[in-house]
Amino acid sequence: MARGFTIIEMLAVVTILAIATGVLAMGVGTRSADARLRETSAGWRDLDARARLFARSVRSGDQSDARQVALTVSSDASEVTLVDLVTGDRLSRFGLPDGLLARIDVEPRGVVRYDRLGRCADYTVELTGEARSMRFTIDGMTGRVTEEAL
Repeated sequence: MARGFTIIEMLAVVTILAIATGVLAMGVGTRSADARLRETSAGWRDLDARARLFARSVRSGDQSDARQVALTVSSDASEVTLVDLVTGDRLSRFGLPDGLLARIDVEPRGVVRYDRLGRCADYTVELTGEARSMRFTIDGMTGRVTEEAL
């Protein structure tokens, strides 16, 4: 006579599968949070490099008049913008992924200003996500980035 599985055996298998799925889902969620932080860090480096290039470029053909540019974070901390301080034009922007907020630690009032040689004051950026946070420091003279997980 053929014997099937009992209800207890079926519940045990379902429970084991549920636990294994939960453990895997936690690992995948952490990896996606790390990926968003890395993507944002790379985007910030790109924006910083653009700011340095824009600061060194000349406006309207006048060799002596380099641009005055600044990086700013929006009031809701979800977007970073590169602004021409003379004209007020937005030169570039970087939208942060959902659930990720940025804060620039520099004076005055969280605005990074670049001089005509593409240099700025050293500044720190803190990225805060749902699961993880990261801080990176930018050397204003060289643009070198030092990362630190929080």
